[in-house]
Amino acid sequence: MAHAFILSDDTVLCRQMPDGWWPLQIQLPQSRTGSDEQAYRLGHVTLHESLSPNHWQSDDNNNMDSLSSDLINENTAQTFTAPSTTAMTYDYAVAHNVTLPIIAESSTDTFVPYRQLINNIPVALSDQISQAIQLLRWQADTQFCSRCASPTVHADQDERAMVCPVCQLRQYPRVQPCVITAITRPNPVTDEMQILLAHHHRHGQQNCRPCMV
Repeated sequence: MAHAFILSDDTVLCRQMPDGWWPLQIQLPQSRTGSDEQAYRLGHVTLHESLSPNHWQSDDNNNMDSLSSDLINENTAQTFTAPSTTAMTYDYAVAHNVTLPIIAESSTDTFVPYRQLINNIPVALSDQISQAIQLLRWQADTQFCSRCASPTVHADQDERAMVCPVCQLRQYPRVQPCVITAITRPNPVTDEMQILLAHHHRHGQQNCRPCMV
């Protein structure tokens, strides 16, 4: 049984849990899981399982215990037991009659910015959602050939590429590794964690020079 993350730009469809927002996995219709269905379409991508199985566990070992039983249904339980294999845009889900929960800011299900989720979900889950966002954005930005401007088509199912049927140019997702570091220490007095910051060399100066008359 296939499940998918639902995304809209850089936001993810989530459910409000006692400990915060948690990405939903939406069950796909049986007709979309057959062997005759392409695994890669505009607005719908397959995802690689990220890292080792233990990385799918929540950083908070008590996270599962704190979830009230009335919130753990078949859909939300899946988010803790297995990674999704696919991701799709909200527009794609609507166009292909995928059953979605009621989505509104006042409900328990709504779209939440990915950056808001990073610190509250397991590493591997965060990695998969990041993968989905980048691939869906790449799809949207690669609908035309960068060489001759002809509309592109998807490559064969086993290859993640956009292909120009005119000049045969193949465009692949770009690998964009990024590392962000922070220098920290416990405060010698309060023992609270501190982060090392630096002033820009223009700190304290006026934003602009006086106009010359």
